[in-house]
Amino acid sequence: MSFFNKIYNQVFNKKSNPEYNGKKFLVQEMYSLGEQEQKEYTSWLKKESTIAQVNKIYSGIKHKKAGLSEQNERYSIYQSLQSNGFYVLCENFLDSKNTRFVLEVLKDQLLAMGYYQNHSSRDIFEENDNLKTKISYYLKPKFSNYEIPLEQKFGNIHLECLFINDKPDYIKLLANVYSDRNYKEAESFDDLLAALSYN
Repeated sequence: MSFFNKIYNQVFNKKSNPEYNGKKFLVQEMYSLGEQEQKEYTSWLKKESTIAQVNKIYSGIKHKKAGLSEQNERYSIYQSLQSNGFYVLCENFLDSKNTRFVLEVLKDQLLAMGYYQNHSSRDIFEENDNLKTKISYYLKPKFSNYEIPLEQKFGNIHLECLFINDKPDYIKLLANVYSDRNYKEAESFDDLLAALSYN
């Protein structure tokens, strides 16, 4: 039994942990900022350095999508018929607090675009002898009415950040669209990226 399992079992009085696809889960819970974190986040949002940092990330993503920064491997773009998204590698770029707060900025901006938070989670698990923490938000578009075909905006959006041994690894956004007749055609991923700005 690993050190992390021993501590977890002592604290929570559990004899075993669920394991899926090589991941041994220690904690699975809903996620939100705590009261103190929310105060820190509110203060963080007002800093000029925050505005510059968030817009630097947005600019890097847009440049990568436009093919203007092919050599910059910090940003990755994923595109398919039904899913579009991006990854931002955080190593030597964002610390743990800034990683969590950038994820919050993305969530808040999507909420302002007419989305609602359908679910959130924090999973702490062991994988390949590493302790990993994954924070996720699942957002869906609000419907102004329920007439078919439904407006899906940019599709359902999954936000995620991962920490490995308490060090931030990546931030991810993935938009998944519906292609059946019950939904109107989704707005383009380019329009979603264009809407991302912070000031």
